[in-house]
Amino acid sequence: MGKGAGRQRRGFALKRLIGSVAVLALACGGLVAAAPAAHAANFTVNDAGDGDTGGCDGESCTLREAVEAAETNSEPDNIEIASGINPALTQALSITITTQVTITGQGAATTTIDGGDNQRIFVITEDGNLTIEDVALTGGLAPDGTFGGGVGGGGGGVFNSGTLHITSSTLSGNSAGNG
Repeated sequence: MGKGAGRQRRGFALKRLIGSVAVLALACGGLVAAAPAAHAANFTVNDAGDGDTGGCDGESCTLREAVEAAETNSEPDNIEIASGINPALTQALSITITTQVTITGQGAATTTIDGGDNQRIFVITEDGNLTIEDVALTGGLAPDGTFGGGVGGGGGGVFNSGTLHITSSTLSGNSAGNG
Protein backbone atom coordinates (compact mmCIF):
# COMPACT_ATOMS: atom_id res chain seq x y z
CA MET A 1 0.00 0.00 0.00
CA GLY A 2 1.36 3.39 -0.95
CA LYS A 3 1.59 6.63 0.95
CA GLY A 4 -1.46 8.01 -0.87
CA ALA A 5 -3.78 5.21 0.34
CA GLY A 6 -2.77 5.76 4.00
CA ARG A 7 -3.45 9.48 3.70
CA GLN A 8 -6.83 8.78 2.14
CA ARG A 9 -7.85 6.51 5.05
CA ARG A 10 -6.66 9.05 7.63
CA GLY A 11 -8.48 11.81 5.79
CA PHE A 12 -11.67 9.75 5.71
CA ALA A 13 -11.36 8.91 9.43
CA LEU A 14 -10.76 12.58 10.25
CA LYS A 15 -13.83 13.62 8.26
CA ARG A 16 -15.95 11.00 10.09
CA LEU A 17 -14.64 12.24 13.46
CA ILE A 18 -15.37 15.88 12.60
CA GLY A 19 -18.82 14.89 11.36
CA SER A 20 -19.54 12.99 14.59
CA VAL A 21 -18.38 15.91 16.73
CA ALA A 22 -20.58 18.29 14.72
CA VAL A 23 -23.63 16.02 15.16
CA LEU A 24 -22.91 15.71 18.89
CA ALA A 25 -22.52 19.49 19.25
CA LEU A 26 -25.81 20.06 17.45
CA ALA A 27 -27.53 17.46 19.62
CA CYS A 28 -26.20 18.98 22.82
CA GLY A 29 -27.00 22.47 21.62
CA GLY A 30 -30.53 21.32 20.91
CA LEU A 31 -30.82 19.90 24.42
CA VAL A 32 -29.56 23.09 25.98
CA ALA A 33 -31.88 25.22 23.88
CA ALA A 34 -34.84 22.99 24.76
CA ALA A 35 -34.42 23.49 28.53
CA PRO A 36 -36.26 26.69 29.50
CA ALA A 37 -34.44 28.91 31.92
CA ALA A 38 -36.15 29.32 35.29
CA HIS A 39 -36.68 32.92 36.30
CA ALA A 40 -37.54 34.52 39.59
CA ALA A 41 -41.10 35.77 39.65
CA ASN A 42 -42.73 38.74 41.33
CA PHE A 43 -46.26 38.52 42.70
CA THR A 44 -48.45 41.22 44.23
CA VAL A 45 -51.02 40.21 46.83
CA ASN A 46 -54.05 42.42 46.20
CA ASP A 47 -56.76 40.27 47.82
CA ALA A 48 -56.87 39.87 51.61
CA GLY A 49 -58.94 36.67 51.39
CA ASP A 50 -57.73 33.11 51.70
CA GLY A 51 -59.84 31.47 49.00
CA ASP A 52 -59.06 30.36 45.48
CA THR A 53 -59.48 33.30 43.10
CA GLY A 54 -58.08 31.40 40.12
CA GLY A 55 -54.42 32.09 40.76
CA CYS A 56 -52.33 35.22 40.50
CA ASP A 57 -53.54 36.21 37.06
CA GLY A 58 -53.16 39.94 37.52
CA GLU A 59 -56.74 40.57 38.58
CA SER A 60 -56.80 39.00 42.02
CA CYS A 61 -54.10 37.31 44.08
CA THR A 62 -54.28 36.08 47.68
CA LEU A 63 -51.20 35.43 49.80
CA ARG A 64 -51.79 31.67 49.65
CA GLU A 65 -52.07 31.79 45.83
CA ALA A 66 -48.92 33.91 45.54
CA VAL A 67 -46.92 31.42 47.60
CA GLU A 68 -48.34 28.48 45.64
CA ALA A 69 -47.33 30.21 42.39
CA ALA A 70 -43.87 30.99 43.76
CA GLU A 71 -43.40 27.36 44.75
CA THR A 72 -43.65 26.23 41.11
CA ASN A 73 -40.00 27.00 40.35
CA SER A 74 -36.71 26.71 42.19
CA GLU A 75 -35.69 30.34 41.68
CA PRO A 76 -36.01 32.91 44.49
CA ASP A 77 -39.38 34.65 44.18
CA ASN A 78 -40.71 37.92 45.58
CA ILE A 79 -44.18 38.53 46.95
CA GLU A 80 -45.29 42.06 47.79
CA ILE A 81 -48.41 42.69 49.82
CA ALA A 82 -50.10 45.75 48.35
CA SER A 83 -50.92 48.81 50.44
CA GLY A 84 -54.12 48.41 52.45
CA ILE A 85 -54.13 44.59 52.12
CA ASN A 86 -54.00 42.57 55.36
CA PRO A 87 -54.25 38.87 54.50
CA ALA A 88 -56.53 36.90 56.83
CA LEU A 89 -56.02 33.13 56.72
CA THR A 90 -59.30 31.31 57.19
CA GLN A 91 -58.35 27.82 56.03
CA ALA A 92 -57.21 25.37 58.68
CA LEU A 93 -54.05 24.83 56.69
CA SER A 94 -50.68 26.53 57.10
CA ILE A 95 -48.88 28.06 54.12
CA THR A 96 -45.91 25.80 53.36
CA ILE A 97 -42.61 27.17 52.06
CA THR A 98 -40.34 24.70 50.21
CA THR A 99 -38.31 27.08 48.01
CA GLN A 100 -36.80 30.56 48.44
CA VAL A 101 -39.49 33.20 48.91
CA THR A 102 -39.40 36.81 50.13
CA ILE A 103 -42.64 38.34 51.43
CA THR A 104 -42.62 42.11 51.81
CA GLY A 105 -45.35 44.28 53.30
CA GLN A 106 -45.80 48.03 53.59
CA GLY A 107 -44.54 48.18 57.18
CA ALA A 108 -45.27 46.12 60.29
CA ALA A 109 -47.56 48.87 61.58
CA THR A 110 -49.74 48.72 58.45
CA THR A 111 -49.46 45.20 56.96
CA THR A 112 -50.68 42.27 59.09
CA ILE A 113 -50.97 38.61 58.18
CA ASP A 114 -53.54 37.10 60.56
CA GLY A 115 -53.69 33.33 61.09
CA GLY A 116 -57.14 33.65 62.66
CA ASP A 117 -56.14 31.33 65.52
CA ASN A 118 -56.81 28.43 63.11
CA GLN A 119 -53.29 27.20 62.36
CA ARG A 120 -49.66 28.22 62.07
CA ILE A 121 -49.21 30.95 59.50
CA PHE A 122 -46.12 29.47 57.82
CA VAL A 123 -44.39 26.09 57.84
CA ILE A 124 -40.88 26.14 56.37
CA THR A 125 -39.52 22.77 55.23
CA GLU A 126 -35.83 21.75 55.27
CA ASP A 127 -35.33 23.12 51.76
CA GLY A 128 -37.48 26.19 52.40
CA ASN A 129 -36.04 29.68 52.76
CA LEU A 130 -38.42 32.45 53.82
CA THR A 131 -37.62 36.13 54.25
CA ILE A 132 -40.32 38.26 55.88
CA GLU A 133 -39.94 42.04 55.68
CA ASP A 134 -42.16 44.87 56.97
CA VAL A 135 -45.02 42.61 58.10
CA ALA A 136 -46.77 41.79 61.39
CA LEU A 137 -47.65 38.12 61.98
CA THR A 138 -50.45 37.46 64.46
CA GLY A 139 -53.05 34.81 65.25
CA GLY A 140 -50.87 31.79 64.46
CA LEU A 141 -51.73 28.70 66.48
CA ALA A 142 -49.75 25.45 66.74
CA PRO A 143 -51.71 22.27 67.43
CA ASP A 144 -52.22 20.88 70.91
CA GLY A 145 -50.48 17.70 72.02
CA THR A 146 -52.16 14.33 72.11
CA PHE A 147 -54.63 13.39 74.82
CA GLY A 148 -52.88 12.28 77.99
CA GLY A 149 -50.10 14.85 78.16
CA GLY A 150 -48.38 14.66 74.76
CA VAL A 151 -46.13 17.54 73.77
CA GLY A 152 -47.92 20.43 72.09
CA GLY A 153 -46.75 21.74 68.74
CA GLY A 154 -44.14 24.47 68.58
CA GLY A 155 -44.00 27.49 66.34
CA GLY A 156 -47.33 29.25 66.68
CA GLY A 157 -46.70 31.86 63.99
CA VAL A 158 -43.94 30.07 62.06
CA PHE A 159 -42.68 26.50 62.28
CA ASN A 160 -39.18 26.52 60.83
CA SER A 161 -37.15 23.50 59.69
CA GLY A 162 -35.28 25.47 57.00
CA THR A 163 -34.06 29.07 56.82
CA LEU A 164 -35.96 32.08 58.15
CA HIS A 165 -35.02 35.77 57.97
CA ILE A 166 -37.26 38.35 59.63
CA THR A 167 -36.58 42.06 59.10
CA SER A 168 -38.54 45.08 60.39
CA SER A 169 -41.45 42.84 61.35
CA THR A 170 -43.50 41.97 64.43
CA LEU A 171 -44.62 38.59 65.72
CA SER A 172 -47.26 38.87 68.43
CA GLY A 173 -50.41 37.07 69.54
CA ASN A 174 -49.21 33.68 68.25
CA SER A 175 -49.58 30.58 70.45
CA ALA A 176 -47.80 27.26 70.74
CA GLY A 177 -49.91 24.15 71.41
CA ASN A 178 -50.89 22.89 74.85
CA GLY A 179 -49.03 19.82 76.10
